[in-house]
Amino acid sequence: MGNIISNILFYTIWLPVCLILVGFVMLWAILTTLFNHIIHFIKKYWMLILFFGFIFGLPMYAYYSVSSGHFFQERAKCEECTIESLEKIKAKLKAENKIRVEKNKKALHDGTYKPKKWAGWPWDRE
Repeated sequence: MGNIISNILFYTIWLPVCLILVGFVMLWAILTTLFNHIIHFIKKYWMLILFFGFIFGLPMYAYYSVSSGHFFQERAKCEECTIESLEKIKAKLKAENKIRVEKNKKALHDGTYKPKKWAGWPWDRE
């Protein structure tokens, strides 16, 4: 009876605890070695890491910020500004410009076009 209890205690408590402790020691050794290798790599190639970080990181961030509309929202302080709304504004301005150009072409063709006076330098304006 005592032999059965000791076997149960050994296989259910002692052996798993020992395996877990050995596993933690192995994990600690692997992480320490990996950490030392990473630190050595960073100390040796820090300039190269920064160079490639800027070469690849900045264009990827620029693409993300423009495609998501984040850039426009930050610069314009406009939370509802998105690519779609900016495209609508751009299309509206383009249509207004087209109407204005057609009007000016017609007036130029009729001979009734009068050019605007040049505003001059900013310091000459009143």
